[in-house]
Amino acid sequence: MRRMAMKVTGVLLLAGLNLAACGSDDPSGFGNTPDGGNGNGDGGDPNGGFPDGGLLGDGGLLGDGGLPQCATGQSGTTRLPVYLDIILDGSRSMDGHGAPTTAVPCDNNPPPASGATTCFLQGRRSLDPEASTRTLNVCHQEGDDINDCPAYRGLTGKKWIAARGALTAYFAGQNQNPKLGVGMYLFSSTVSSAAARTVDIGAMTAAQKNTLRSKIAPGVWPSGGTPLLEAFTGENGRPGGEIARLTNFQPAAPLEAGGKRVILLMTDGVPNPTGGDNAATQKKIKDAVSAATPNITTFVVGIGDPTDDPLVYDEKFLSQLAKVGGAAPGDCTPDWNGSTGKPCHYQVTPGAKTADQIQNEIKAAIDNVALSLQSCDLPLQNVSPGLDPNKVNVLYTPTGQPEKVVKPNEGWTLDAARTKVTLTGQACANLKADPGAKVRVIIGCSTVVN
Repeated sequence: MRRMAMKVTGVLLLAGLNLAACGSDDPSGFGNTPDGGNGNGDGGDPNGGFPDGGLLGDGGLLGDGGLPQCATGQSGTTRLPVYLDIILDGSRSMDGHGAPTTAVPCDNNPPPASGATTCFLQGRRSLDPEASTRTLNVCHQEGDDINDCPAYRGLTGKKWIAARGALTAYFAGQNQNPKLGVGMYLFSSTVSSAAARTVDIGAMTAAQKNTLRSKIAPGVWPSGGTPLLEAFTGENGRPGGEIARLTNFQPAAPLEAGGKRVILLMTDGVPNPTGGDNAATQKKIKDAVSAATPNITTFVVGIGDPTDDPLVYDEKFLSQLAKVGGAAPGDCTPDWNGSTGKPCHYQVTPGAKTADQIQNEIKAAIDNVALSLQSCDLPLQNVSPGLDPNKVNVLYTPTGQPEKVVKPNEGWTLDAARTKVTLTGQACANLKADPGAKVRVIIGCSTVVN
């Protein structure tokens, strides 16, 4: 049989994909193996399956004695690198500060300053597990001496404790990987310089993780407003903001090139209005994010109570922002109001929850974002338009386990254009949960269906 070289390329976010094209006309799809069976020396499977090594034979698909006699080429792909830029809300509302309502009054121990329209809200703060003796910026007015309000010693907003803890856990859990770069921009906070609140995107080395962690460690506290428009589009000598910074990012070793660019916004507030116009400011932010899509995908984690006043927490705006960011589920509700439909963003509702409970929900949202960056689409490029859909097989290799055939009813489909295999259901979940797993799509061998 004459072998022909075939170039096959493709991109897969998670698993390696090897594509082999088999040109045998043998109706069994097994080709002419020396033993008349499936190439593993057992004489074949009377049930038509692939026992004892399946399609691979003793030497793998392209090894001696297996099905590879029909193969005309093979190419591997690698998962797409990801450059993740986290925009983190460091405004004072993350510290439990806000406008009181009948449902959520001020914490009156001690009472707010005379005539104050804002205060630390009741039930929004707790003892800080990382700074139980905190004494800075803990009173109603920043800079007040701790002796003016000793009851606030060591307290921090539950939302900040939770966000800090969730991100710390995420950073700690990442190993150095040439396919993952992470950076961060913390807006507002007690750190006055925008440059000092910025971490350039880099591989998750020990040094990078320490730098990321240091930007949110105790000593850095929420303060100020929510300059979200400036965070996305530019402020304080940062032309273009995070959209421009991520667009212009050029990876250097050890990070690989050609990656997916992603913004993860974590916020509990409403953007500071430009010129006093909330609606116009929100529209500018959504327009900027929309214009950056699909080159940049924007995810949103909203940490706030939909029952709060829209000037305190605007879940509708966050849902709309996530929608134009290009990563929202298709069945979400852009005008989500806290009750009807499903939000387009990741919603974390603190309510009366503890900081630990809020942290767990934020961490789950971050994990879901990480999973959604992975793909179960396996593109088949430079494949003949006459591809026979009945001669496609998907083989899956979990980390440290033997390769096995995935049957169509177990979780994969071939698109109508016959250019892409997509893992579905549990097969897709397995692939995403196992970064070391590999998938191969074999063309020309009769599809195993039972």
